[in-house]
Amino acid sequence: MKNFKCIAIFLAIFIAVTSCENNNDNETVYKGKVINTVTSKPFPNLEVKVTDGEHVNSTVKTDENGQFSILVKFNEINANYYLLIGDASCKQVRRDFKGFGQAEINLGDIEVEGPKGATITTKGVSAITSTSAMCGGNITDDGRSEVTARGVCWAKVEYPTISDSHTTNGTGNGEFNSEITGLESSTKYFIRAYAVNSAGVVYGQQISFNTYGNTPVVETLEIKDIRTSTAKCGGNVKYDGGSTITACGVCWSSKTSTPTVKDDHTEDFYSVGTYSSILTNLTAKTTYFVRAYATNGNGTSYGESKMFTSGNGMPIVETTPVGENITKESIISGGNVVDDGGYDVTSRGVVWGYVPYPTVGKSTQVDAGDGLGYFSAEIKNVDITNVNAVYIRAFAMNSVGTSYGEQVVVTKVNYDYATLPTMDFGGYHYKIRYMGEMSWSAANDICDNFVLNGFSDWYLPNYNEAHTMFSKIETKGWIWTSDKYPDDYYHHSYYYCIDGDGHENFTNSSVPLNVYAVRKYRTE
Repeated sequence: MKNFKCIAIFLAIFIAVTSCENNNDNETVYKGKVINTVTSKPFPNLEVKVTDGEHVNSTVKTDENGQFSILVKFNEINANYYLLIGDASCKQVRRDFKGFGQAEINLGDIEVEGPKGATITTKGVSAITSTSAMCGGNITDDGRSEVTARGVCWAKVEYPTISDSHTTNGTGNGEFNSEITGLESSTKYFIRAYAVNSAGVVYGQQISFNTYGNTPVVETLEIKDIRTSTAKCGGNVKYDGGSTITACGVCWSSKTSTPTVKDDHTEDFYSVGTYSSILTNLTAKTTYFVRAYATNGNGTSYGESKMFTSGNGMPIVETTPVGENITKESIISGGNVVDDGGYDVTSRGVVWGYVPYPTVGKSTQVDAGDGLGYFSAEIKNVDITNVNAVYIRAFAMNSVGTSYGEQVVVTKVNYDYATLPTMDFGGYHYKIRYMGEMSWSAANDICDNFVLNGFSDWYLPNYNEAHTMFSKIETKGWIWTSDKYPDDYYHHSYYYCIDGDGHENFTNSSVPLNVYAVRKYRTE
C-alpha cells in the first residue's frame, strides 16, 4: 500500500512538471527598444500590442528608455496575430511572431517615425497700410500631432520667429488669417506663418513687404487702344495715405521716362480704386512714357512708368465675323473703321480670295464707301461647297496707306452650320442637325462628342424641345426623348419616341432610330 502511494505521488509530480514544461513551450517574452526616427532618441510611453488588427490580446508601453517586454501566450491567439508598435501619433510598425518555443526573443532596435512638425505655408500679404497689414497661413498636415498654436511672426530682420512680434490665431489644421498691427510707416518687414505641435515649431516660407507712407499708393494699368493721336490707360489707387485723395489720373511725356503732373496729364478720379484715362493730342509714330498718379494732403505719388508708341497715321479697321450670313453662292462680310489715323478714310471694304491674306490690288475687292464706322459688303459668285476655303479681310485707306483687319476664314463647315434648320424656343435660338440612324447608346456618345463650326455643346433634345422641333420644322424619322427626365433622359433604358407627325410611341432603347442633335444659344 505504501509503495502504491509513492508511485501515485511520483506520477502527480511528473504530470505537473510536464504540464509546466508544455505551458512554457507556448509562452515567449518579446523584448525590444523603440527609437524615434524623428528625434533619433528612445521613444518612451509608446504602445506595444498583441493584435490581429481587430482584437487586442495584451498591451504594454515602452519605458523611459524606449524599452518594452511583453509576454505572448500562443495558446491564447491564432496565426493572424502580430506585434503592433505605435499609436495614432506615429507611423505604426508591425512585427510578426518568430521563435516559437523559445522563452525569450529580443527584437533589438525598432525604428518608429514619431510626430513631426506640421506642414504650413505663408499666405500673401494684403491690405497694407502705413501701420498694418493682413497675412495668414495654411496648415495642410499636422504631423500626426494636434496643432496647439498658429499664427504669423514678423520683424525688420530676416527669418522672424515666435520670439519676435507674432499673432495667435487658434489651433488645428486649415487656413487662417492674421491682422498685423503696430507697424512703422515706410518700413520693410519680413513675415512667416508658424505652427506649434508636440514636435516643436515650424515656419512657412518667408515673405517681405513694405508698409506705406503717408502719401497715396497707386499703380499704373496697362495701355490699350493705342491710336495715332490717342490711347487709353488708367490707374488703381490702392491706399489713400491716411487722408483724402484730392486728385489722380495719368501723366505722359515723350521726353522723359518719369513724367509728372508738370507734363501732360489727366484728372479723372478722387477716391481709392481703379479709374480709366484717355491720353490725347499724341503725335504719330512717337514713343511715350506714362505713369498713374494720386495726390492727397501730404503729397503726390506715382505708379510705375510704362512705354508705348503711338499709331503711325494708318487707319485701324476690324473685320466683322461672318456668322451665319452664308449661302451657297454668296457671303455677307464687312468691317468697322475704328480710327482714321488722323486723316480722312477715302476708301473701305473687304478683299477676298482662295489664298490666305488677300490684299488690295491683288485680290477681289468689294468697296463699301468711306469714313469711320461699320460697313457691310457682299461677296458674290463664290461656291463655298466646292472650294477649300475663302479668306476675307476688311481694309481701310487714307493718305498714309492701307490697313487690314484680322483674317476671317470661311469653309464648307461654316456653310453647313449656317444652313442647318433653326427654331426659337424658350428664349433660345436652336440649330438642328440630323445625325443618322443608330442605337440610343451610340447617339448619346456621338452627340456628346460632336463638333461643328467650332461648337461642341450639342446634345439630344428633351421632350418639350422635340415636340416644338417637329411642330416648327420639317424633319424625318424618329427622335428619342423622355417625359420624366428631360435633362437627363439618355441615362434611362426606355424612352418615348416621336415621329415626324408628332405621334408618341414607347420603345425599347435597343431599337435603331433616326437621331437629331441640337445646340441652343441666347437669342439676341
